[in-house]
Amino acid sequence: MTYHNSGGFDALTGLQSWLADEEVRLLLLLGENGTGKTFTARMFAERILQEYDEKKRGYLPLFIDCEKLPKDGTLIQRLDHYCRENVQHDLSILHIREAINDGVVVLVLDGFETLLITHPREAVHLWKQIAQFLEGERAKVLVTCRTEFFENQAEERRWVGMLNVPSFIWYMQPFTPGQIQEFLERSSRAAKKLRDSLPALPQGTILVTLSEPPRNIQGEMTSERVIELVEQAISRTHHTPGI
Repeated sequence: MTYHNSGGFDALTGLQSWLADEEVRLLLLLGENGTGKTFTARMFAERILQEYDEKKRGYLPLFIDCEKLPKDGTLIQRLDHYCRENVQHDLSILHIREAINDGVVVLVLDGFETLLITHPREAVHLWKQIAQFLEGERAKVLVTCRTEFFENQAEERRWVGMLNVPSFIWYMQPFTPGQIQEFLERSSRAAKKLRDSLPALPQGTILVTLSEPPRNIQGEMTSERVIELVEQAISRTHHTPGI
């Protein structure tokens, strides 16, 4: 059975509720370009990973950029190769394999539309492999995709119906004028604090970490994250010998 969301709610809160739902195994998160699908999926995965690190139990999240996922092999083989090349974490590949085999993984497939555009047959093949992955007793899959790559809700249901598991289809809503205004105001305050912090940096300091992708398009996390990174850079330059 497939459930479409009706009414608005906080995306991360909703995803946490979905994680606790023992019945619904698949969630298709749709939205137009720029509505925050990737950010939401990343933050969700980071929250689960933090809980996993702290408690040493629960779900292990695997965030996968569909564009970088290898095209050949079983899904397990492809995930194994992807993790070797892209996952930077203390967990060993063996540990990740065991979690997959035990069915305690949340697989987050981000940007499914990239496959629909460039490798449509591969998109269908991957979708069928997801069904095998969901055979794990507790395994869950979150897929993000741009809405326009499905002609209508009937086609969305058809894709989800291929997997024959209880599923959700949720839609990210565009930002309201009020949210945009709030973002601009927060960004302005953050920019001022950033300008006040910059004189503390020695000349020639390279802020490598500031090249990280923004963490929150709504502004609050982005503003705080930038300031945090600047403060970290200041601390490092005060305690790290020069070359």
